[in-house]
Amino acid sequence: MVVKRYKGTILVDFRKYWQSPYTGEFYSTDRGLSLFPSSFITLFLSADEIDQKIYEPIFKHHVQLGKDIFCSLARDCYTRNKYVNIRQYIREDEKLQPTIKNGICLKISEWTCLKGYLVEIKNTTPLLSQAIPCPSLSDHNKRVRDEECIICHPFDVEINYFC
Repeated sequence: MVVKRYKGTILVDFRKYWQSPYTGEFYSTDRGLSLFPSSFITLFLSADEIDQKIYEPIFKHHVQLGKDIFCSLARDCYTRNKYVNIRQYIREDEKLQPTIKNGICLKISEWTCLKGYLVEIKNTTPLLSQAIPCPSLSDHNKRVRDEECIICHPFDVEINYFC
């Protein structure tokens, strides 16, 4: 997880990395996603709720982090291992379908490790500690032009609508 600035906005970048066998250095892959501060703080605030759902017998839960970005729980049909999936979804035929590359799938041990970093990053990055969840998450899917949300789309300079 890396905190970076892009076009003046803080992003929290979740990526898979690979290690070069020659130099030992780590390099990011194209698999992962970047969260805006509002999506990051929603994940941070939902971490305990997600933890509770992991250990319930009925393993079904999802939290909307931003427009078309969800944190969901998954179980491997063969091994029955549990995973926390943070992924962008695309709309196809009026249904949300997960993308393959835009997201990460974490083992429970990796999720537990990530939770510790969420606290550390929030506390050490002033702009993230002041972030608020997008107030229109509950109706993003109902909005005709949900790209109008300035919190979820801070780079669109044509927008003059504020959530």
